[in-house]
Amino acid sequence: MSVCTAKLRRPDRVTAAFCAAGRCQRQRAAARRRGGFSLLEAVMAITLAALLMTPVVGILRSGRSIYEDLQQQQTQLDGVYGTLRHVSRQLRTAQRVLSIRTRGQRLTILEIVASDGQVCLWRHDRRTEQITFEKAGVSSLLADHIATFDLTPLDASGQPATTAASVQMLRCTAATTLSGNAHAHRSATCSVWIRPR
Repeated sequence: MSVCTAKLRRPDRVTAAFCAAGRCQRQRAAARRRGGFSLLEAVMAITLAALLMTPVVGILRSGRSIYEDLQQQQTQLDGVYGTLRHVSRQLRTAQRVLSIRTRGQRLTILEIVASDGQVCLWRHDRRTEQITFEKAGVSSLLADHIATFDLTPLDASGQPATTAASVQMLRCTAATTLSGNAHAHRSATCSVWIRPR
């Protein structure tokens, strides 16, 4: 780096004009360019970065929200299908149906005698949207978010059964209202022959 020696010597007109006109000013300008960003440049860079990142963060957040809604909906559908699988597995080997009761619009109860002679009971509460399963006095939650659980007892000819003793087949329908969308209602139905062993 060359240093302007104009200040070291006795100032005369030619030296002062030379330093003022060019070399010293160029050196000072070059030193400023090498010195980094000015405050204005730094503020502009931060502002542009914020403007560019705002939509990116919004897209990521909405993507995460959609993913969580889909996970919740899949959990609800798994509850519907799992409930029907559980009921049909127990009914296929049941000795007989003891009762199918409804208490008002709120509670549906299915009671059977299982193949091992123990009484199994499914209880659906529409208010809490839960199905519980009870066997040998031990009750456990079977599924959440089950809006409806309808049971249709049928006799051997496929007509509605009039008594518990005439039930040969049971049509079970479970439904849920998917979270995040109040109008999305999904249901599944299974029909199970009761074959005592």
